[in-house]
Amino acid sequence: MSAVARTDDTLTQLLPLTAGAADTDAGDIKPDGRLRGYGIDSVRVVELVLSIEETFGVKVKNDDLARLQTVRELARYIDDHKGS
Repeated sequence: MSAVARTDDTLTQLLPLTAGAADTDAGDIKPDGRLRGYGIDSVRVVELVLSIEETFGVKVKNDDLARLQTVRELARYIDDHKGS
């Protein structure tokens, strides 16, 4: 599977997780939308990180999460860290 296809697959799974943390519909979350633009506060960030760990088996470091700007960047991060 190509890197683009893998990221698209990850995005498909990540969008509803992000929507849950943002307390909105998955259709409202855009791949290139800024994570902080969805009103995800510190409590909801913890919820999102736990969902990512459960769904993808990837631990997201706080420092890394702070530098990730968009949902797509988070999906790439997840892809890059699967199995590590």
